[in-house]
Amino acid sequence: MTRKHWILVAALILLGGGYIRWFTDWLVPPQIQIEVSTRPSGRGGSSSESPVLPTLFMLDREYSFNSLEVTAVSNVPPTLVGKTAWHLAAQGEPEVQRGFAYGETLKGYKTVVAPLPLIPGAVYRVDLKAGRAKGTRTFTAVPAAPSPTQ
Repeated sequence: MTRKHWILVAALILLGGGYIRWFTDWLVPPQIQIEVSTRPSGRGGSSSESPVLPTLFMLDREYSFNSLEVTAVSNVPPTLVGKTAWHLAAQGEPEVQRGFAYGETLKGYKTVVAPLPLIPGAVYRVDLKAGRAKGTRTFTAVPAAPSPTQ
């Protein structure tokens, strides 16, 4: 092949690579969609219960994730900013999850950092990794309503 042919082949490869890079999702890892919800527990209020409503995480589909980490982001004491509030890692054959609650014990996962109590009004970030798929979401710990006095 002549030099002209090599230049044309190189240009074709560069154009094809550019198209794949900027106009397709082939090289982008899949994103895990995480929805965060808080619900009253319905167990009756007492002053010894958690000062925040239970926090639930729902995923867009079922995942067998490698790791789950909740980190304090803001509105917490300075010593807790950036610290891990809860961390799970897969152990052996982890169970597939579609949703879970903060601090819940999940089958097939070992606790790396035990769940710390959430601080009312504090902002946290949850990070999930499942193979190539990754997801992240920030959420605020919602204060529990005070129980009515009797």
